[in-house]
Amino acid sequence: MIKYYLKLLAFRLSPFLVALGINKLVWLFTGARGHILMFHRVVPKDQRKRIHNHLSLEITPEKLREIISFFIKHNYDVISLDQIEKYRQSNKKFVVFSFDDGYKDNLLFAYPIFKEFGCPFTIFVQNSFPNGDAFIWWYLLEDFLLQQDNISIKTEKFTLEVSVDSIKKKEAVFYKIRDAINNGSLPLDKFREILTKKGVDWKAQLKGYSLTWEEIISLSNDPLVTIGAHTVSHRALKSLSEEQAYAEILKSRDELELRLQKKVRHFAYPFGSRKEVSARDVMLVSQLGFDTAVTTILGNINKYQETTQLPRITINALTSLSVLKMQVSGLYSLFDNGFRGYKV
Repeated sequence: MIKYYLKLLAFRLSPFLVALGINKLVWLFTGARGHILMFHRVVPKDQRKRIHNHLSLEITPEKLREIISFFIKHNYDVISLDQIEKYRQSNKKFVVFSFDDGYKDNLLFAYPIFKEFGCPFTIFVQNSFPNGDAFIWWYLLEDFLLQQDNISIKTEKFTLEVSVDSIKKKEAVFYKIRDAINNGSLPLDKFREILTKKGVDWKAQLKGYSLTWEEIISLSNDPLVTIGAHTVSHRALKSLSEEQAYAEILKSRDELELRLQKKVRHFAYPFGSRKEVSARDVMLVSQLGFDTAVTTILGNINKYQETTQLPRITINALTSLSVLKMQVSGLYSLFDNGFRGYKV
């Protein structure tokens, strides 16, 4: 919740900062020339009530077109992840477009726009999406909360009994449940059981959200599209044992390579913040020989960062052009990371 209100504050302040030329002054100081953008979904505008977390996962096709045009207008090279090491060592301005999870709208709405501009992009696929056994709890939870006035969850390590009779309360509860799932105190299988008993058909929902293997293979055959690994089941690696985390990463890559008949060289950590990724997980990714791995830590790209924990810039419904200008200047990443750098 705090993160959302900080994003809202940035959204409101950025036009004034840009009008004062702060972004240009900061850019002279940071020298931020490279950026990896993180998207999840590209969908037409939805008129329903929403919980803020999902506005942070979605943009419209019009917004995607606007963002691509921004970088082209400002003379950035739009590159694939395969090219990033070469560009990191140069003085050229560059940007990488990346999508997490493997939503069907990446094909339906994003892909035609990238084709139109001739721009490359990456999709990090979590295998449980095309395998048909993903439990997309973040959207199921949103729909469930929007239909309820009270929530009661009791498990061995997590108990929550609370009223959710306003959007603000629903949002607060969403984040409590999200954190409990990600830290392991509310196991996904238990949460799935709870929702199933409430009549939620999670398998039926998945079909509308997920790319199929046939669609992923078709996308992969286009030189503009790079497919990366994103684990088998999208669990926070930090909450798993070393053996479990290793299997999540390795099996994800192995199946992708078998299906696509090509090497998978890039990885994205599920959730990707310091809460969900540890130094151990970075070590595992390094041992497995990925060329790059990306986090969700806010930051710009330079030639000194470790290639297995590269930061990204999150793009969402609150990413106006003013916000984007401040993000690429490097100012927001400095504040967001508390000047700690970009390591997990």
